[in-house]
Amino acid sequence: MSLEDKKTITVPYVAPIPVGHRVELHFYMEEKGVFKKQKALNPYLPLIRDLDTGVEYGHMDHYMKVLGLSSVPLPPHDYPLSPRSDLEWTDIIKARVVSCRVLTEAWSDEYQAQTTLVIELEH
Repeated sequence: MSLEDKKTITVPYVAPIPVGHRVELHFYMEEKGVFKKQKALNPYLPLIRDLDTGVEYGHMDHYMKVLGLSSVPLPPHDYPLSPRSDLEWTDIIKARVVSCRVLTEAWSDEYQAQTTLVIELEH
């Protein structure tokens, strides 16, 4: 296995995928810019599918367009089970998980989870 076969991905959500599991990472194009909108690949927010369990790990942006957030705790939203149909999926990477770390950052009274996966790419 060469260094080019390994990749480290950190996502801003919880994705506790066991080491050894096969995964698919689905990347999508998003609109960037204020006045001159252009589509660009979002490299930080892949939808992750664990191919061994069938569990899908995603961010709220994969399932619903959210325009504003409240700092007040609310009941959970009823997100659809399928990703948004308006997302333009561009790249799919198949790989095996070599390492997985899930952590929570705490800044004052704000908490955010993140997951770092080290994956070995399949060819």
